[in-house]
Amino acid sequence: AFDGDQLVRGIALASPVNVSVYPFANTLLAFGEQGVPYELDPITLETRGLYTFGKRLNMVSPFSAHPKFDPNTGEMFNFGIAFSPTHPTLNFYRFGPDASLIYRKRFPLKSPCSIHDFALSKHYAVFYLSPYVLDMGKIMSDGQSIIDALTWQPERGSRLLIVSCETGEEVASIPIGQNYCLHLINAFEEDGNLIIDMIELDQPVYDQYQIIPDLFSDVREAHALRMKVSLSQCEITEHHKLSYRKMCDFPAIDGRKARLRCEDFWVLGISNTAKSGRKFFDQLVHLNWNDTQDIYQALPNHYLGGEPVFVGNPNGDEGAIICQVFDAEQSKSFFTIFNAFDVARGPVAMLELNAPIHLGFHACFEVA
Repeated sequence: AFDGDQLVRGIALASPVNVSVYPFANTLLAFGEQGVPYELDPITLETRGLYTFGKRLNMVSPFSAHPKFDPNTGEMFNFGIAFSPTHPTLNFYRFGPDASLIYRKRFPLKSPCSIHDFALSKHYAVFYLSPYVLDMGKIMSDGQSIIDALTWQPERGSRLLIVSCETGEEVASIPIGQNYCLHLINAFEEDGNLIIDMIELDQPVYDQYQIIPDLFSDVREAHALRMKVSLSQCEITEHHKLSYRKMCDFPAIDGRKARLRCEDFWVLGISNTAKSGRKFFDQLVHLNWNDTQDIYQALPNHYLGGEPVFVGNPNGDEGAIICQVFDAEQSKSFFTIFNAFDVARGPVAMLELNAPIHLGFHACFEVA
């Protein structure tokens, strides 16, 4: 904490609303890591101000950047972490299609752990609770940065929290070892089981984003994991890991198959994982839960940004992947289009932009 800082009311982290943008309730909402979203004019993109869901939330309500939507009802689900050192809490929200608050449930946490994402199946919300602990006292009294106030404490263990979407009540809390998950891929129900797809790491990756320009200088491997949970026994009955073990993140699926069995997904990968020196995402990887790999390797000094976006063919399962590419030698940016099921062939089209843009992670930014 310091004079002129961006803490809200001196107690909450201000949100830069720079992670995701979603249409909802006849408006456009921009989401950040912690606070409530900002409303944008859907036509002009002018900022209208904080969106408080009919004043049911306020400036200090914890709210994540990864809401999930029920395509059948138009409802939105989201969560937020209250990083109290004495009473850390996970807040879980359900909103109607008109943005009315249906419920807000609070779950006590063993520690103020940082959670970025969650998964939604037809009837359940799934949280991967990793012991990446944020000490707000270091921010408030010592003036430390957020990254310095985060510590990885694997001895606390990780847990899987499963919540009923209908009631908002806890269904199960299952220990799952000592690993870390930043992004989940999908979740669906089948034959009395809950299947959860995710990207799992042995420890957080946030420290690899800290030192500019030396990003990912010591980046670790990651793996895609499919976990099966018996809903009757509330225990994990199966782990299935894919063989691709480069650092990978920002998974995307065919959105039409969200909350259903979905065998294919796409991630960005780093080919020089485990090698020293700065590096960045330079692979577009199409993976399948049958463990087939379809990999596009970018040209030297070309890097991939944003995240893969799947655009489905309305007349079939085929589709295209849109991905950012930056040519570091020529300082040129492109939006590239791939055949989603043959990315190794390379782009089928490259759309050069008038000016280079930053290699964002979720978002892309235009420099005036």
